[in-house]
Amino acid sequence: LWKRWGKLPKHSANTSVLALPDKLLALWEGDRPYRLDLETLDTEGKDDLSQLQPGMPYSAHPKVDAQTGEIFNFGTILGAKPKLCLYKSDRTGKIIQMGEHVLKSVSIIHDFVLAGPYLIFFIPPIKLKVFPILLGTQCFSDALEWQPNGATQILIFDRQTLSLVSQQEAPPWFQWHFSNGFMDEQGNLAIDFARYEDFQTNRFLKEVPSGKTQTKALSQLWRSHLNPKTGELIDHYPLIEQHSEFPIVSPLEVGKPARYTYLSMHRPGTPLGEDLLNVIARWDNETETLEMGDPGLGSYPTEPLYVPNPETEEKGWVLTVIYHSSSHTSEVWIYDAHYLSDSPVCRLELPSVIPIGFHGTFANEHKKLGF
Repeated sequence: LWKRWGKLPKHSANTSVLALPDKLLALWEGDRPYRLDLETLDTEGKDDLSQLQPGMPYSAHPKVDAQTGEIFNFGTILGAKPKLCLYKSDRTGKIIQMGEHVLKSVSIIHDFVLAGPYLIFFIPPIKLKVFPILLGTQCFSDALEWQPNGATQILIFDRQTLSLVSQQEAPPWFQWHFSNGFMDEQGNLAIDFARYEDFQTNRFLKEVPSGKTQTKALSQLWRSHLNPKTGELIDHYPLIEQHSEFPIVSPLEVGKPARYTYLSMHRPGTPLGEDLLNVIARWDNETETLEMGDPGLGSYPTEPLYVPNPETEEKGWVLTVIYHSSSHTSEVWIYDAHYLSDSPVCRLELPSVIPIGFHGTFANEHKKLGF
């Protein structure tokens, strides 16, 4: 045990990636990103994006405004006075503006949402025991404690000034991931996200490496309406009753109303807690219908990636990496986004197995991973 004292968690750089015109960033919410060579994927070292100082993390879920090219992100600084740092970058990734907000307590903030002129955070009632992490006696996930009698903190920031507009408390829930957000016709904010009743997902994720999962951690796609001026939660309801996670929209519609949400789900009949997510799906927000792409029993897709058709914004493709457990092989499957229940339009066999992972991105090679 003494060998671990004072050792901070290793920078795993394993959560997501951000494609920039001249580099690829490997992201992990506990530290600055690692920079990779575009051609060889060789690691070149940590990148400060022209502004990040040591100890200033850069989260794994940046939001890109497709029209302006602006990139928004955040980082949480631990300590006696925990801080939420906000970052605005230009399309090259260079940070051009920073903001700061002192938090009431240390929690886990994994994702946020861009909705029109606002940046929104839902901070769950989770207590992070900082000292065991700093001493090296506990890993990050073991140091998290769910507070069932606590409240979810809602923070709304102006995207132009990065200053706090409003904050409010709401009933307790937990979320890892947001789908999207936008301002509706009434001037309120609509926020879609994968909502858990509590923090049982933490226990489930600990079980995954063992190959035997049993914890029932139900996540549903919910929508919340907020008053941006006060932070008040106006209403809050599920869009999809079935278990789902990793919701996304087209990158062209981030921060704006989007008809379709793409996500990972369980196929009908899968017992909750006993298997990984095994289908991808498309939710139609207008018709309130669900369409699934099912790779078959024993095959597991990664989260869906939506790739717009450059010739028309109304069409696109959905990409996923499939792991076939029976043959211990992997493929890339490409679906027509409007016909997800049909067979994929393309299947690409990979030379080696790609393990089940977290997040990814798509970038055009001829644009050198540009936007």
